[in-house]
Amino acid sequence: MNALKTIHTELLREGVHIVPDIETLSTAPNAMILSIGAVAVVNGKIVGEFYQNIDPTNFEDLGFEASASTVDWWSSPERAEARADLQDGQVPLDEALQLFQQWIIEVKGVWICGYGSDFDVVILKNAFDKMCIQWPFEFWNHRCLRTLAAIHNIRVKREKGVHHNAFADAVNQANALIECLRQIKMLEFILEKMNFMERFIVKKIAHTKVSSSNIHEETINLFVEKLKE
Repeated sequence: MNALKTIHTELLREGVHIVPDIETLSTAPNAMILSIGAVAVVNGKIVGEFYQNIDPTNFEDLGFEASASTVDWWSSPERAEARADLQDGQVPLDEALQLFQQWIIEVKGVWICGYGSDFDVVILKNAFDKMCIQWPFEFWNHRCLRTLAAIHNIRVKREKGVHHNAFADAVNQANALIECLRQIKMLEFILEKMNFMERFIVKKIAHTKVSSSNIHEETINLFVEKLKE
């Protein structure tokens, strides 16, 4: 019980969570990034937003990869709207990463919480390293939203925007993170009440000199009233 409480308390530490989503030309760690979307979350609210499309010209010269299967996937009619979204306001990759870095610093991002441990965050950090731009997160502040959501039986709902638009997907994932953190906070409350119950019953047994199997109804009723506070 104490270990569980320690884990969840760590997740609730003060600090801004950055929830990123990227669209790419591959699923490999050195994939060329087409767009970056992100939102900042603190105290159960979205407090900042970021979106930037990237010019994929000369991506091979920069050392990034495009896979034929991903290019085919993007070429399908179902992605027409998402493809169109990628055309607006493109900037070179290094400029996009610098803008993203500056935004993270401005919103005081502490944690980065990607949907999966091996895609968005890994590809972003690889791009930062290749372009010799400082990654703005400590490695121990990386989080996996997919794992967290699975533990709490929460699904990312497609409530807003175009699927595979990086910003829209980041918002939907951020809402899932907010729900996870809400449930964690509720669990913290329950654990505190359970700890109180343990202390209360032990103290009551000591004062009344009865066994735990003979705790009378008055004791239980008093605990229930305390639980409601």
